[in-house]
Amino acid sequence: MNKNTPQKNRNRFSEKGLKHCGRCNQDKPKSEFYSSAGKIRAGCKACHRAASSERSSEYYRTHKAETDGRVTEWRRNNRGRYNKMVSAGVKRYRQRKADRGQTFLPLTSPQNSPPPANAIASPLQRESKSASSARPRTRARKSPPVIS
Repeated sequence: MNKNTPQKNRNRFSEKGLKHCGRCNQDKPKSEFYSSAGKIRAGCKACHRAASSERSSEYYRTHKAETDGRVTEWRRNNRGRYNKMVSAGVKRYRQRKADRGQTFLPLTSPQNSPPPANAIASPLQRESKSASSARPRTRARKSPPVIS
């Protein structure tokens, strides 16, 4: 609420435990707002996340080469740490799939047995499958010049 809001409206929001988000123009519970130094921020969490995501995307678009180079250099200098992070992520992914009742195809499956119905192909199998089914690239034709 800004200082120009009539006292009547301020009390209406504080009594109900609500706050008005000026960005999405909705009344929301105070738990939906970030607070800093005891003060509740003007925008709700959803609006804050959206704005933050947009700023991050914009920064990445404008500094893509610099960011990619920095990431590649970090991975090269911290190879062991990076490999542990990747393997931990793969384990979490596989655990989530297992919790849902899905299984993984082995990298080399027996030729005569069909895969289970709920099996997920490994990234290597998906890669080889997509590479074999890909159509060859053809050069785009230039349209003939228009004579007016």
